Amino acid sequence: MPLFLRSTLPVAAVALLLAGSACVPSDATRREEPPEEQPEEVDLAQYEDFDPSPYREEVPSTGEEESAEHDVPERLLSGTAAEGVEQTVQGFRVQVLSSKDQSAAENAATEAQQWWRENAGSAPEGLFSDEDGLPVYTVYRQPYYRVRVGNFTDRAEAERALQFLQQRYGDAFIARSEVTVTQ
Repeated sequence: MPLFLRSTLPVAAVALLLAGSACVPSDATRREEPPEEQPEEVDLAQYEDFDPSPYREEVPSTGEEESAEHDVPERLLSGTAAEGVEQTVQGFRVQVLSSKDQSAAENAATEAQQWWRENAGSAPEGLFSDEDGLPVYTVYRQPYYRVRVGNFTDRAEAERALQFLQQRYGDAFIARSEVTVTQ
């Protein structure tokens, strides 16, 4: 027998066996599964030896509504936890003056406070909620000192203040600014 047949014969035999086994019909490879059986009901009482009767707890029947004691602050329970908290938010102020001179800006701020004390009675209701008077701020952004009034989170409130302040400051306008508000 030639040499090349001797070396390929075992490989050919294995290939024939594999090819022959692949030709077996698929029904022949199926196994018969036994029909599903319903499990028997087992009475666990025969295996359980725990007696819960000593652990039963009686519910008090006082007829009155029970109250719970807790350590939660009343502010949290009533939903007023944020009251009195100061926040810095994006809002509006009314700018009444812009000057390169620092002393002119400081004088304008003092004059605005004085004007407010004299005219607060004619201001619209609830215009400035600050008990200390008119909230006036001097802001420096190079090269100008800006005198701004109010802490408004709503543009409509700033518009109302602008209408009132334009009686004294005709060139006043609304400017975006970070404002501190108390809730």
